[in-house]
Parts: sequence; C-alpha cells; structure tokens
Amino acid sequence: MSRTRGGRATPEINTSRLQAILLISVKDATSEVSISASDSDQPFLITFSIRQKWSANPTQPLTISTWRTPLDTSPELKFGGGSVRRHLRMLSITEPRRSLSVGPLPRHLRIHWADPYPADNWRDLMGFVTIPSYASGEELLVTRTLEREDLFSKTWAGTYNIPRPGEEFELGLDSDFYVEWWNWGDLEGDLKDKKFVVLPNPKYSDRDDPPPPDPYLLPYACWDDFEDDEGREMIYLQIDQSEETKRVKFVD
Repeated sequence: MSRTRGGRATPEINTSRLQAILLISVKDATSEVSISASDSDQPFLITFSIRQKWSANPTQPLTISTWRTPLDTSPELKFGGGSVRRHLRMLSITEPRRSLSVGPLPRHLRIHWADPYPADNWRDLMGFVTIPSYASGEELLVTRTLEREDLFSKTWAGTYNIPRPGEEFELGLDSDFYVEWWNWGDLEGDLKDKKFVVLPNPKYSDRDDPPPPDPYLLPYACWDDFEDDEGREMIYLQIDQSEETKRVKFVD
C-alpha cells in the first residue's frame, strides 16, 4: 500500500513506534536577500530552523548527530562540516529551467545500522545538537555560511553555474540525509557526562554482548528489535521539510 505526498506515491510506513516528528526549514523564508554576483568575499549566511512538531515524549528534548545534515557546523571534528550545498536547491525564477544545485528530497530520519567507527566516544568524532521539547514550543536555530564555490559549482559538463546580475533564485531544502545517532535528553543536562557509542544490534550481528555500562549511551532503542512481526522496518524519527523557499537576488 502506498500514499501520495507532493504528487508522488511513497511506500506506506509503520508508525507503531514513531517517537517524534521533526520539522526543518529555512528560517525567514518569506524574506529576500541580495548578494553580489561578482564579489567573491561577500558571505552568504543561511539559518536553518528545526523543532519537534509532534512527540511521544512531549516534555523531553531530543539530541541528534548533525553529521551529513544541514545543521552540521563542526568542521574541526573528524566527521564534521561538509558542504551545505548538498542540502539545498536554488531554482532560477528568471530562467525556470536553470538551477545551481538539485538533489533528492528525503522524508525520514532513521537509524543507520553499521559497525561503529573506531572511537570510544562519538562526541569526539562528530557534532551533536539538542532540539527543544515539543511542550516548550521552541525551535533550534543553526546558521551556516554558503561558500562562493557552492554557488559557483561545476556542472556535469565542467562549466560553472555562475549567477548573473539581476537573476533571482528560490532557495529551499533539498537533501538526502539521515541521523547516525539520537536519544532523548539535553547535551548540557542529563547527557552532559555521557559517552555516545553505537554497537551492532545482536539480532543482526550474531553477538551476545550486553549493552555497554554507564556512562556509555547507545542510540535510542539500539538494543530493541527495529522490525515488526512481519519484518517491516519501523521508523523511530520522521522529518518533514518545509516547502517554503527564500528569494535570493544577485546584484552587481
């Protein structure tokens, strides 16, 4: 069975253990920003907003790994940073078929089941952020810099998509990412002294090792089955992306 979303049919998902629905968007999407088409030193800052729009634990904040997500601002870490371009699309208003960056649009965050990286604490490898609780009504804001080379990216033909003065684009989210690690709690609160780790689920790795002792903390439900009795994968987190776009105008 499938359902239609955004004009496309998507597989029906099992929500029996859905824990939270997150909404990520470009902040102040209704505003317009002007940027020089020729001044390579002019910074282009973009702010992302993420909040819980539904939660099975409405009073609990949620901590997630930011690696390979639009929220990642940790280039000093081993698995940090990365180009923000991969998470955005910029479609020309003045020339509708022209774009600066296009990619697949995901709808769900899910646990990535893999052998752990060689580290005692994932907090030493990648960035983490805490999303305020649903009950608080608050959002998390993360600002990133869109580098000039991101705007002037090469096409498959090897030429540059250089914006022209007077050209206007609609900028929006357009990325394919998942969360490597997540759990309920606050980085500066109950998770402050915890070490974040990931271990293979014994059901799928033929291991009998018990979960690690405190202060090691596994991602949520890591030691529980993540399939139902019929073998359908369960979604623990769902992410919705706002379809609102921000207008970007290039000037002399």
